[in-house]
Amino acid sequence: MALYSFIQFTSVLILYTVGSTLGDSQFLFVDLFVVTTLAVLIGRVGPHATLGSRRPHGSLLACAVLGSLLGQALLQAAVQLAALLLLRQQAWFTPLDPGGGDDVAKTVASYENTVIFCSSSFQYLIVATALSQGRPFRRPIYTNPAFLLALAVLLVLELWVTLAPPGAIASLMELRPLPSHSFSASLVGLAAINLTVSMLIEALIDSGVLDGCARAVRRKRQPKSRFKREDAALGAQRPPWPPLGTPPEEAPPPAGTPPGGGHGGPGTTPLIVTTLR
Repeated sequence: MALYSFIQFTSVLILYTVGSTLGDSQFLFVDLFVVTTLAVLIGRVGPHATLGSRRPHGSLLACAVLGSLLGQALLQAAVQLAALLLLRQQAWFTPLDPGGGDDVAKTVASYENTVIFCSSSFQYLIVATALSQGRPFRRPIYTNPAFLLALAVLLVLELWVTLAPPGAIASLMELRPLPSHSFSASLVGLAAINLTVSMLIEALIDSGVLDGCARAVRRKRQPKSRFKREDAALGAQRPPWPPLGTPPEEAPPPAGTPPGGGHGGPGTTPLIVTTLR
């Protein structure tokens, strides 16, 4: 939901700079049909069949969470700007005159508005797909048929609006039809590149590269958990203690333990330490 808000905020901000904005029907289409449908169906997937060895991040301020959010947000903004720059290079493009009158319909129905709306409409589907990678905590995306069906229907609808919108649909959505089919196809190609890079970002973050870089940069701190401190101390001993395959009551005392079990005197009950596996 944070990325949805950022994508729409970026679209409005870019259009404000050229004297335009999104129309009421465009807001309604995105909020009611696209985002609401995806938000309801994206969580209808169960946990993964096997329990992974890595635990989920316990904080929203973890490096992987913030890295994913910032990376995706910057990518979506860059793609929208790239689409606008590509539009301005076309020979048939006529820029919107922000001071040309008070007609709101003409301000909304412009080439800039159409390009930004079509580009951002794909991005809602892209981030929903990129952030639905299953492993290691959830089942794969193909186990959620309702979500896949919604993605397919919305994708076909947005391709229709981008490539060949009928006059009635263009008027209803407050769009100005693009005169070049090759340019419309280039917007679809830009969305495909957007999807590829978004998936690569998530794959890179899921591999743990960002967490590894963060641990290398920041100073290593001692764990707060006493269990982790004791486990690290036992694991650092050579040979490791307790010996694998040996019952705890038969294992020799850890290195550095005084005779008698570690409490100083003979006849004291030996200390038995077990580790959780």
